[in-house]
Amino acid sequence: MIRIVHADDHSVVRAGLAMVLSEEDDFEILGQASDGAQALALIEAHKPDVALLDFSMPTMNGLEATAHIADVFPETKVIILSVHEHRQYAIRALQAGASGYMHKGASDQAICEAIRKVHAGQRAMPAHLEDLEAANVPPGSALDVWDLSKREQQVFYLLAECRTSHEAAEELGVSVKTVDSHRGQIMRKLGLRGNSELTRFAIKEGLIKP
Repeated sequence: MIRIVHADDHSVVRAGLAMVLSEEDDFEILGQASDGAQALALIEAHKPDVALLDFSMPTMNGLEATAHIADVFPETKVIILSVHEHRQYAIRALQAGASGYMHKGASDQAICEAIRKVHAGQRAMPAHLEDLEAANVPPGSALDVWDLSKREQQVFYLLAECRTSHEAAEELGVSVKTVDSHRGQIMRKLGLRGNSELTRFAIKEGLIKP
């Protein structure tokens, strides 16, 4: 029997997945949570085999919860469920310690197969990311996968915290022109327009606290 905890901040998603999993003879749902903090409490109490975690949740997102689980409850395997299909998000999940990454639009069969794979000690990825199942994904900054240089990452965090270009330049000991140049590269690589979008991106992806 594979013992499972599931966390998602949408009650309809929780109810739908619970229905799917309950139809499998080898699955047992130990509990469901609406955020990462609640999920950790359930995992501490029940020590499940597999945790299914939504990528984006309030209080503590899926990546933060995954990193904590990998550190404190390594016997629990994590699958991140996400609306994002891009490779960068899957790599970030693996960097945090997840054993699987599945799109929320995946079929019921695919999600059930993913649960069985990670329980068996394998990675589970969507078909277009199968190469990551055996890839070596070393730990690193969440921004590394977006091809931001170290200096661009420094500028990113300063701007995400609503610093002006002048303030960022003073803190980094560079010119305002240099900061603005890095800012332009960051916006291009992340597909963002303006500092407000950058801040929202950083909060949504769990890179800074709201």
